[in-house]
Amino acid sequence: MITHARTRTDVVLQIGMYVFRLGFITIYLSTPLTRGFTTGASMHVFTSQIKHIFGIRTTETFSGPLKLVYVSVGCWVGILQFTQYIKSLPCYCFMWSVSGLKTPETRVHVAVT
Repeated sequence: MITHARTRTDVVLQIGMYVFRLGFITIYLSTPLTRGFTTGASMHVFTSQIKHIFGIRTTETFSGPLKLVYVSVGCWVGILQFTQYIKSLPCYCFMWSVSGLKTPETRVHVAVT
């Protein structure tokens, strides 16, 4: 319930910023600040999805400021289903190896005809 209210509030704020053309304010944000927020958001998304990726079954739900730590510890303590980990490991290895292709030095240029 709170999540829905927060999401709706964010949407209203973003639409208001668009209507009043306040996007120029973002040029005053420093690069480290932007990268920090992006990294934090990605860690929260990763933490919320890791239970489904690795097949973690837990009866307790973690909440609060240490949720990231609790979920991470829960993954490695023994509630992890080993078969799900083995199935997902090749996918992670593939994604990691392909991510190296994004750098300008190793980017492969494919001609589309």
